[in-house]
Amino acid sequence: MHGCGAGSHTNVSKALHLARLKQQAFDLASGASWPRLDQFSCVVLLAGPHHQFSGQQQQCLSDYVAAGGGLVIILTAWSGSLASLVGAKESSEPSIDGTRQPMDMCFSAELLPGLEGITITEEMSVSELELLPGSEAVVQSFVGLPIAWRHRIGRGRVLVWNSDFIERKIAQGLIVASVMNVQPVTIRPIVNAGIVQIDDFPCAAAPMKFPPVAEEYGLTLLEFYDRVWLPDMLELAERHGIPYTFLTVFNYNALVEPPFDFDEWTTTHEGARSGAEPFAVFAAHLVREQHELGLHGYNHISLYLDIWGNKINMVLAMQAAKERWQQDGLGPLPRTYAPPNNDYDAAGLEAVTKAFPSVQAVCGYLEGDFEKGRERDIGPEPWNPDLLCIPRVTSGYILTPRAKFRMIAQLGLLGAWTHFLHPDDIIDIPERRPTAQRLRNFDNSPWRGDGSSRQRGLYYQFADWLDEVGRNYPWLRYTRTEDAGAILRSHLANSVGVYFVSDEVTIDTQTMTFFQVCINGDRKIDPKTLSGAAVIDERQLAGQTLYTIEGQQKQIRFGLLPK
Repeated sequence: MHGCGAGSHTNVSKALHLARLKQQAFDLASGASWPRLDQFSCVVLLAGPHHQFSGQQQQCLSDYVAAGGGLVIILTAWSGSLASLVGAKESSEPSIDGTRQPMDMCFSAELLPGLEGITITEEMSVSELELLPGSEAVVQSFVGLPIAWRHRIGRGRVLVWNSDFIERKIAQGLIVASVMNVQPVTIRPIVNAGIVQIDDFPCAAAPMKFPPVAEEYGLTLLEFYDRVWLPDMLELAERHGIPYTFLTVFNYNALVEPPFDFDEWTTTHEGARSGAEPFAVFAAHLVREQHELGLHGYNHISLYLDIWGNKINMVLAMQAAKERWQQDGLGPLPRTYAPPNNDYDAAGLEAVTKAFPSVQAVCGYLEGDFEKGRERDIGPEPWNPDLLCIPRVTSGYILTPRAKFRMIAQLGLLGAWTHFLHPDDIIDIPERRPTAQRLRNFDNSPWRGDGSSRQRGLYYQFADWLDEVGRNYPWLRYTRTEDAGAILRSHLANSVGVYFVSDEVTIDTQTMTFFQVCINGDRKIDPKTLSGAAVIDERQLAGQTLYTIEGQQKQIRFGLLPK
């Protein structure tokens, strides 16, 4: 039910669609009679500044929750007529001007596995409200301003978001988690796919020394890639069962018109394991045996029409890359394309598919300028619906609070995680780019160091990150991007029916997949009655039990144990 701006409504609708939760929209501004609320297990109420709720409407919502319904309220601005439902004192004098400003978000409840205790800073607008006793803050600012909270009305639950942050794409996982937190039982299919991509490798690496690699190993960058970085990354892949997607770039030249050479790519280097063979070709043949080899570009210049002059130049560069791919025997033509700098325009994308019709997935970035190929959901590419967008959400080796939140939010939305990193992240340090706002190795970490907390290198930090994923999401299966594409298409096309008869649950699914079952309160799945699936993880969150189950048949049945 929505009575606010299009941004919040669109984001909520997209989140529920991607999570495969059935929804029915109702426009509060239409003036039409409300549908019967008791036919829904949860109501998401988007309340803006221009809609006032009558006493009868407030009572209708209150009665619905008291009878056991779930209610999520998203306040993009204060609505005094909702005070009793929101759980705020009616005497509050909220300050609302809609201005976005940087604000800390401190998560004080485990809405999703691993979320509790994270603090991030994001731009948002928040109303200054004073909560009623009994309302529990689940997200608050550093100074205690409530951003999200929950409370009880009778047998039901209410969760309130007091910020326009919920309009952000990265917040879609929080929307789904909010529904799961108030709805008595939530059952949804999940993708269950972890994607780790390595941009800019294989590549033509410079035979030069850079800090901090030179200080730690005394090696050139190419020697470091060959002797240290690649063996370590392959060891991590084997330890965690990760098939990487390596995304090759053939040159770092500035050519945007023919002829397109491959002088960097074909250079040989003494001391590399490749011997007389160019290192990039040697590395490509090595990694493709166990991993996917995808395309990053002819060079690292974004495929923008205004940079390349015309589409023909972009097509010719991509065709030259295709010919080089085949000449060097790099295997089947790539099915995955990650654009340089995560950016492309419609003409650039057309150039890629013209030269590489094998490409099926485009992996840019979740947020940003739509006309530059960003601001994409997982799903069909708007400029070419035959392609699947798989935007990346996190990057690098260091699990910062921001990266951890983004990863958890994506897992909360889809049960999927899309990540990328670069071999040269280690040399992106303040010494080399002193004015940069965001550095990939901001604290000048070594690669390994001594492994201690003071000298814990990028290798150990990334290993810690993967261990963290394993603790909170032990069910996550890592996959090549090309394989994840088929899984994602199946997820979006799958037809799922969930049926309750008293305490018995039946799930009918067109395609066998993984599911999450979230139960609020003290109820549990009766393991003796579970058929057609196996529980692969069970954990306690904030007042709920979250099961992850693997479907083994197209019909799954189980009973719920009484309280």
